Amino acid sequence: MESLLLVLLLAVFLLPSFFMMRSQRRRQTAMRELQNSVSVGDRIVNVAGIHGTVVAVEGDLVTLEVSPGVEMTMDRIGVMRVLEAAPVEEVTVVEEIEDHPENR
Repeated sequence: MESLLLVLLLAVFLLPSFFMMRSQRRRQTAMRELQNSVSVGDRIVNVAGIHGTVVAVEGDLVTLEVSPGVEMTMDRIGVMRVLEAAPVEEVTVVEEIEDHPENR
């Protein structure tokens, strides 16, 4: 009887800890995958809440453009979430038109 009570008490205290560790490990793995998948053009938010666009990735360093012409470098582990990938703009080629005096 006492051994059954001991097993039940251990289960009551150890099972919740086990499930919390599993879910925390799963979240850490997902965050690591997100941080490793950051690429140029992604809009991200870092752990300080700063929003920016990734302009360069070099190893564990990520360079963000936080405002036009303002860049900051941070560690890759500081990426908290990716907002969206920057849309790819289509470039249209405009042919040069001759400048005729009659068009002035």
